[in-house]
Amino acid sequence: MSAAANTMLNERWVNAFNAKDWATERACRTADYKAHMSGSPAPLDAAGWDAFMAGFSAAFPDARIDISDAIGTADTVASRWTLTGTHRGEFNGIPPTGQSV
Repeated sequence: MSAAANTMLNERWVNAFNAKDWATERACRTADYKAHMSGSPAPLDAAGWDAFMAGFSAAFPDARIDISDAIGTADTVASRWTLTGTHRGEFNGIPPTGQSV
């Protein structure tokens, strides 16, 4: 993929996340997708990521990502973004606080 195409794919993923369009979010990932998450004993595969996203979006139903900057190459995209939302459901064993994040 070109740098522009990779950067657009990153933006497509963020837009799908913001719209809670999980089919499009899933389509932005490869079949061998792995997510390396802090606190997770092993990388999450596609099914693990789907479960994480379901739990996260239930806990933070108004979560939104805003991209500040993105830089892409043919095989890498780095983006700087801010996620905001409200903790309205249990997440990782923490009961809802109603606090903004």
